[in-house]
Amino acid sequence: MKKIHFSLLILSILFGITSANAQSDQDLLVEDMLLIANNFATPGAEAAAVQSSAGWFSSAQDLGKWKIDLSVHANALFVPGSKQTKLVQNGDFNILNVQGGSNLLAPTVFGDKTEGVYEGQFLGQDFTLDALDGLDKKVIMHPFPQLTVGLPYGTEIAIRYVPEITLNDVGVSTAGVGLKHNFSQYIP
Repeated sequence: MKKIHFSLLILSILFGITSANAQSDQDLLVEDMLLIANNFATPGAEAAAVQSSAGWFSSAQDLGKWKIDLSVHANALFVPGSKQTKLVQNGDFNILNVQGGSNLLAPTVFGDKTEGVYEGQFLGQDFTLDALDGLDKKVIMHPFPQLTVGLPYGTEIAIRYVPEITLNDVGVSTAGVGLKHNFSQYIP
């Protein structure tokens, strides 16, 4: 079996191979690659959304007009086993197959390393592609500073900046603004 280097394969896809059959195979291979990327990245995107939305307020009471609170918050995200791997089967793919079997428990971004390999044929050439290795993270710590300012009418505005968190050479940083209004002030 002749191996085609992965980057050469991607370049071929990007520059577009002419012929109706190649175009069809190209689209099918892109769909397969997008499936692999989606399975790998989705748990990380979900975790980022959970982390960025957690712990905005520490009290139901309003802070008070023009009062300031500067605090440091921290979250810990425990990654369940179901978000560390994703079962892929040959039937999920158009062109690719799992080498040496019909399915693979592929790691997600949070999973561990894998020996899994995909194989396929593109433009009459056989190729293999190593499955993506995860970062092997079961817990993600997430500290961040937050500034809250009390506004009139029982309202607060909170501003947070999350310094860059680096997980195995992948950096993520976010910032956000939150608004809180105390509705209990209207209940006698």
